[in-house]
Formats: sequence, C-alpha cells, structure tokens
Amino acid sequence: MKFLVVSAFLFEPNSGAAGSIRAIDLGLERLGHTVNEVWGVPSSNSRLYEELHGKSNRILSRTHWMLSKHPDTECVIISQPFACRTIRALRQKFPKTLFFNRTHGWEARGIELQNRFGWDPPQGIRRILRPISQQWMNRLCRLAAHHSHAVIAASSSDGDWIRSRYQLEDERVMVIPYGTDVASLPSAPCTEGSRPNTFVYAGNFLDRKGARVLEQVLPKIGMQHPNATIEFFIDAASISRVEASLRPTWKNRLKVTKWVSRNSLYEALARSRFLVLPTYFEGFGKVALESLALGCGVIGFREGFLQDLSSEACIVSPVGDTDGFAAALADAASGKFVGQELSAKAIAIGRQRTWDDVASDTADTIERFRERYRGKVGGSN
Repeated sequence: MKFLVVSAFLFEPNSGAAGSIRAIDLGLERLGHTVNEVWGVPSSNSRLYEELHGKSNRILSRTHWMLSKHPDTECVIISQPFACRTIRALRQKFPKTLFFNRTHGWEARGIELQNRFGWDPPQGIRRILRPISQQWMNRLCRLAAHHSHAVIAASSSDGDWIRSRYQLEDERVMVIPYGTDVASLPSAPCTEGSRPNTFVYAGNFLDRKGARVLEQVLPKIGMQHPNATIEFFIDAASISRVEASLRPTWKNRLKVTKWVSRNSLYEALARSRFLVLPTYFEGFGKVALESLALGCGVIGFREGFLQDLSSEACIVSPVGDTDGFAAALADAASGKFVGQELSAKAIAIGRQRTWDDVASDTADTIERFRERYRGKVGGSN
C-alpha cells in the first residue's frame, strides 16, 4: 500500500508521540509499503490561535499538496483533532483514498479528565478562554471522528471512550498498541535485586503527567528513605521547578537532566529500579513500555498502557489515588518488591511486541477494513 502519514507534531524521533509515528512508518517501509510523511512546523502564533485555526489550515494545505503530488495514495493516517477540515475537504476530491484518524490520547477525553481532576487550573484571562477553547476542541474531535473512515488508538481506554462517546461502529475504532525497538535496547540484568534503589521520571514535567503529585509525595519519600535516589529527564523549562521542590529533601540523591537521546535514556532506565508515572491522562505511555523492556518496573496510575497491562512489574493505583501511589513508592523504596524478581518479569512483558509487529498489525487492520469498506461515509457532526 501507499501511505501518507500526517502529524501536527514537530519531527523529533526522540519524543514519545512523534517517535512512535516514525517507528511505525519505518516498520511499514520494511514491510514493503511506501510511506510519505508530513510533519508539523514551528509557529510564532499563540497556542489558542493554533488550536482554533493555524494547525488545521496548515494540515489541510500540506495534505492537499501531497495528495495532488501522489494521487495514487491509498491511505492517509492523520493526527487528530486538527484533521477534521482536511478529511471533510479531501474525501470528495480523493474518493479512492481512505482517511484514518490517529489519536495519541483523545483530546476530548483529556478535557473531560482535566475538568474532573482539576490539573493545570487556569489563571487570569485563561479562566475565560479555556471553556471556549475546550468547547471548540470537543467539536473538532467529534467532527474528526465522524468524518474519518476509522480511528486508530493505541490503548483500549481511548478506543472504548471514542466508541462510546461518538457511537461509532466497532470496525471504525481500531486499537493497535505500540511496541519497542528491541534491537536498539542495551542489555539489562534479569534480577531486580542487582539494581540500586533508584527511581526515574522521564517526560514533560506537566500537571497532567503528575507533576503536582510528585511534588506532594516525593519530599516525604526522600526524607524517610535515605538510600533511595531519583533521576529526572525533563524539559529544560521545568528543571528549576523540580530543583526547588525536591532538592531540600533529596539533596545530592537528586539528579535533574534536560532531554537526552533515546539511547541515553535507555541506559538510565536499565540501571534504575522503578519508573514513576502518576499520569492523569496518557494515550499510551511509550516510556512505560520501554522501561519494562529494560527491566525497570513502573509505579503509577492505571491509565493508558498501564490500564491495559496486568503484571507484577507494574504497581498501579486508580487515576488520582495519590495516597495509593505514595504507599507504593514507600514500599518500593523500602525494598518490598525485591523478592519478586521484578526485572525479569518486566523484561518478559516489555519485549513481547516490536515496532515491526505494530506496523504489520496496522497494515493488516487497514487492509481488512478496506476489504469490508463499501463506500460508507461518516456523519457530519
């Protein structure tokens, strides 16, 4: 097949979302498919303008140009929610092309969870603008779902939510979990007891990913467990925030580093005991799978990939259960989980699925859909 993959993300293979797209595309190419790509571009416009207008316009114009250049494209896989204008405009112009809407964590579901748990409370003018922005984003997501031939999600929580909220037929919601690049992973010890008592956090240090939870819970852990250490790999803008909240109690047992290459992150995960991931909202959680593949257990909320997984290597609490998360951290810091050969269990489940498996499932699922498709169109709103 000939694919066009369109993303609103900037091209950054080391990031979770963009890196996942790139890994799947490379897998499709290894299977003999042709893949053209369109990536997001930097913009100096405001975030509100970009959400309401900018990204949708750029995606439409660039996708149209690529399809005009490659009219034999059989399948477009395009980011949501900025896809709705593109799909509405181009399905009629390119009737032989299937349009699939890829989600990395459905924005409308994120809005629902944000309002429930109150992360990142708006300040100043944002108090007025946020409801407007949320209403518009909800509308974009609904339109994207209904005008797409089908939606591709990476976790069952997203797939179930989309199917229920938008009343889509089962065949129009595809759940295809991610994998790992096993060949690029460093070797890792197979017994958890051989690792130091080290925790690690990797990702944007955002409230929706549990930043306030960590600021609330970790100081006590640092005081009560002097043998524990913790390492952060975060965006440069958040380094001072982590230093201010955790340095007083963790002292020299805290290490804070800005973004590193994926290979450098792998090395850190391979020498750590647990990844901490109290995320309120996750389309998948690629770093959690990579951690397991390297023998590093995960402690967090039951969200995204962690909701789909049942493993002793994952100690999870219901989303928002800060006390449960804190108790799990304390147990881990005191060595409660050492006797479970946790790393061996983590590696076994983390390396079950490769990116080539993901690419193969993607191509096979789309091919089956194409065979069933009989020219049906989605709703209008």
